[in-house]
Amino acid sequence: MLKIVFFSIPLFGHVNYGLKLAKALCDNDHKVRYYSGKAYERFINDKGVDFYAYDEEIEELFSQSNSSYSAEYMLSVDPEDVDYISEIYKYSYHLHEIERIFIEQQRGEIEAFDPDIIVYDSAAIWGRRVARLLSIPCVCSCTPYSYPKELIYKDPEMFSTLVFHQKMSGDITLKTLKKMNALLKKKFLLSDETPISENWCGEGDLNLLYTVKDFQLGSRFFDEDKNVFCGILSDKDDKSDVSEFVSNYGRKLVYISFGTIYNSSRLLLETAKTLKPLSDFDFIMTIGTHNDYKLFEGLPKNWKVVRRVPQISLLEKVDVFITHGGVNSVREAAHCGVPMVVVPWEGDTLCSAQDIINGNYGKVIVPSEIYRLKNVLVDLVNDSAIKDNCMELSQKMKSAGGLVYAIKMIEKRGVGKQFE
Repeated sequence: MLKIVFFSIPLFGHVNYGLKLAKALCDNDHKVRYYSGKAYERFINDKGVDFYAYDEEIEELFSQSNSSYSAEYMLSVDPEDVDYISEIYKYSYHLHEIERIFIEQQRGEIEAFDPDIIVYDSAAIWGRRVARLLSIPCVCSCTPYSYPKELIYKDPEMFSTLVFHQKMSGDITLKTLKKMNALLKKKFLLSDETPISENWCGEGDLNLLYTVKDFQLGSRFFDEDKNVFCGILSDKDDKSDVSEFVSNYGRKLVYISFGTIYNSSRLLLETAKTLKPLSDFDFIMTIGTHNDYKLFEGLPKNWKVVRRVPQISLLEKVDVFITHGGVNSVREAAHCGVPMVVVPWEGDTLCSAQDIINGNYGKVIVPSEIYRLKNVLVDLVNDSAIKDNCMELSQKMKSAGGLVYAIKMIEKRGVGKQFE
């Protein structure tokens, strides 16, 4: 039996994927402590995994009204108005501040537990630091998009476009990164030369990437000894009856979801407006927990509007997925062989969109061009080349090993301390 500490952050996509790992480890008779925000305490405990809280000071940081952990705040943000360089620095500063507080306030409880290994979401960067302090191995669960550090310096112009949302020269991009790194190192007394990129790049002794090489930007830069491409994590909880969403009329079924953070009512309404004329399609649209059903009254009978759906089970039945490009959603669609229309907003979504373009697995349009969506969708369902590409990618994703392989790799890394 291994004793394992898992660190996560309180965002659904991060918690959900990490929890699949934690539950599988518990089912293999390992003892797991799962740290996350209190908002997810019941969700985690209901899965049979022991929830552990962060210090109240950290919880307050999670609860800031203007942070990326706040769905209400993110719904109010217009991507075109965001200064992404400033936001990226603030986010990294925020994570390092949590790391500082955790080391000061909660290191003792981790030492008392005496874990064999630490598994951490790549955004929960304190996992690596704690592992180093305890001289134990760590595995990084790369739930956010993993952008290889070497690719940043190989093609800084592309990095500035996809991550900074600005077309900057390579020299200016690298100078900007250098300045941010210097500020973080000075503030937090860090030895790492590039702390700003720690939550973009897997920095564990082993990194789990939930994709395959053919569906990952810059995959040639990943060291195969430290990086495992295992495909998506799917367990029995992902197998649900979705017959209520699927018609028996042989019509094309389109699933629309802009995730749990970026699903603004404005974008959803604009999407519905442009697609309403397609009466020979069936549509399922998720609106999340913060949008009002009343806003979507009056849609035709071929539309179903719901809060959430069992996504992986539904993706196995749909013909097209219209998505903001969230990395988990895009990879789950790739696993199921579903062509996509990606409407990217920022960060991960732009990187996912680039993967779609590189492999010709769908279409990409920007939010301001949502009026084009009807024609793009019609073209996509008739594009046999994209469908063939998606089916080929699906076979690779399904052969990658998934949850079983990821657990095997964690257990392999964790046994070393037990036999010292």
